[in-house]
Amino acid sequence: MVTPVDDAPVLQPIASIDAVATDIVRISANASDVEGDIITYSISDSRFVRMGNTFTYLTTLADTGTSMLQSQQPQTAFPTLKLPP
Repeated sequence: MVTPVDDAPVLQPIASIDAVATDIVRISANASDVEGDIITYSISDSRFVRMGNTFTYLTTLADTGTSMLQSQQPQTAFPTLKLPP
């Protein structure tokens, strides 16, 4: 007898983003689940507003530099956000 395994959803790679301070940054997350489970998207960064699978925030001068966003899913390509001074 084979015991079924609940596989984790797979998040598609998200490209790096180059923006200028005061730009609106939008990141769309797309994932799939082999069992067809419903996928819920969330982010633990108060700068972002979530609408479905899209996360948006208005950058500020304080955001200048490079930020690395991280996924809780191991082995997932996630974006680098670059805001030049």
